[in-house]
Amino acid sequence: MDGVSWWQSVPELSLGLVDATGIEVSDPVIDVGAGWSTLVDHLCERGYRDLTAIDLSATALATVRDRLGPDSDHVVLHVADVLDLDRGRRYRLWHDRECVLMRTKASMVRQGTAILAGPVSARVSHSAAGAWGG
Repeated sequence: MDGVSWWQSVPELSLGLVDATGIEVSDPVIDVGAGWSTLVDHLCERGYRDLTAIDLSATALATVRDRLGPDSDHVVLHVADVLDLDRGRRYRLWHDRECVLMRTKASMVRQGTAILAGPVSARVSHSAAGAWGG
């Protein structure tokens, strides 16, 4: 996978942004458009236990599941379009390299969800509420 321009064996920028949010390892985190990314692998290594990774590719998520091994028990791997997710589920941090759903994300920030959208932005609210959207 190292030959693909967007793929990183260690997503250092994303991990640094996660660290900068100050969220707890018990906080729910979603990686939208996860694909083959190793972000959830590294979050599992850091002790995160409420992780969701979604992507349209069942093949990509199967690869992630196999790569995670026993840690896959801590990650919900969901083959879906982000628009089809359960809106009742709340996440403290939303990682999305594609910057989709700007209106929904703006609502999420107001409701207390940290968002990592694109390669260089991080927003954090210290509200205890968390959010999916509104």
